[in-house]
This record gives sequence, structure tokens and C-alpha cells, in this order.
Amino acid sequence: MDDYPYDLGPYTRKITTGSPAAQLWFVRGLNWCFGFHHEEAIQCFEAALAADPDCAMAHWGIAYALVSVREQVESLESVSERGLHGSDRL
Repeated sequence: MDDYPYDLGPYTRKITTGSPAAQLWFVRGLNWCFGFHHEEAIQCFEAALAADPDCAMAHWGIAYALVSVREQVESLESVSERGLHGSDRL
């Protein structure tokens, strides 16, 4: 747990869990969401669930990150379909 290669800063959000590892992995996942790296966030939330399978907020985090990934893909597909110089560009 201490050999995590990224320093995500001091931000934390307390959740209901009896597992310090689940708490740590949740915070890491949340910080990755804030940084728009949703794939890494999902991995962190999954690690939180491995530490505490009943951690509701880890389940929430996965759902949040997955919706964000889907929205990013849809946005990119929309840009691709109309081209970079689409008619709706300002």
C-alpha cells in the first residue's frame, strides 16, 4: 500500500468503512476522478472493494467513473462524426 508510485496530494474524503486500506484506495480513486483519469480511478475503487467488499462508496466510485468514461467516448465519437471543422463550430 505504501509503494503506490503517485503522489495525489493531500485531499481526502472520509467514508464509512472499517478498513484503512479501503479508505486509502477510495481517496486515491476519487482524486483520479478529479484528474479525469477514470481508468486509473476504477482500478483504485476496485482495490478498495478488495479491502472491503461492503464499501458502498467504492461501488459508487466505479459507477461514477464508468459514466464519465462513456461520456468521453460519446463526445469523441461526436467530434469524429462531424469532423474537427464541423458546421456547428463557433
